[in-house]
Amino acid sequence: EKAKENETLVNLVAGLFAGAGEAALWTTPTERLKVLRQAEANSSGPKRYNSMLGTTKIIVQEQGVRGMFVGLVPCVIRQASSVGFRFMCYKPTKDVLTSVTGLDEGVGIFMLAGGTVGALSVAANNPVDVIKNIQQAGHKGGTIQVGREIMAESGVKGFYRGLSARVPRVFCGQAITFAAYETMAKFLLSI
Repeated sequence: EKAKENETLVNLVAGLFAGAGEAALWTTPTERLKVLRQAEANSSGPKRYNSMLGTTKIIVQEQGVRGMFVGLVPCVIRQASSVGFRFMCYKPTKDVLTSVTGLDEGVGIFMLAGGTVGALSVAANNPVDVIKNIQQAGHKGGTIQVGREIMAESGVKGFYRGLSARVPRVFCGQAITFAAYETMAKFLLSI
């Protein structure tokens, strides 16, 4: 009963925990592999990281399993804040869009609402994503230290590197995710 009264808060907290769990179990190690391979692709010289499996083997041999979780703190912050924000803001965003456009709920509204909350979440947490990427590329330093270095070298704009690539990617991904979720939920509730 109380959960229904605080639906927005429930969605935020559930999303925070879902995002944190996702980051701790899956996103951190897979992002670590991706970032190392990207950093190496942009450098000259011989390549060590030729495949995801090969990269995993090298990291575990040289750094242990712990090496797969470099950047865990900023990755958890990024994922938890993203997912929490998206779950918290999706329904209110969908309600505003139906009210403003006069359209009934449907795939178009679901996609626009999902894409909007996805894009906004990326804009809000891009600074921690930049920190995570720098750490995962091999920088030796904690989250706060890396943040200070970015600020000293590039100012605030340094925290928004890559935003123009992330926003459309996440907008499209979340548009598909929320539209698929809504469509499947409506179908399942109808049977």
